[in-house]
Amino acid sequence: MIFGSYSFKDHLKVACEEAFEDGAEAKARENAKNFLIKSTISPDMIAECCSLPLAEVLAIKESLTHETAAAQA
Repeated sequence: MIFGSYSFKDHLKVACEEAFEDGAEAKARENAKNFLIKSTISPDMIAECCSLPLAEVLAIKESLTHETAAAQA
């Protein structure tokens, strides 16, 4: 077994690349949404690693903000 250092950025990038390899752009968006919810990674890094436009990641972030606000109301 080979042990190496763990890089969350590399993990994110591989997960998003695999989604695109499967022809699943929607999966890349879902990955971006999950990373926005569950991590402190910047939208810039998420956009880069998921090969999505920054504007799209920011739109996902905005919709999550609205969903959270509506759920708390």
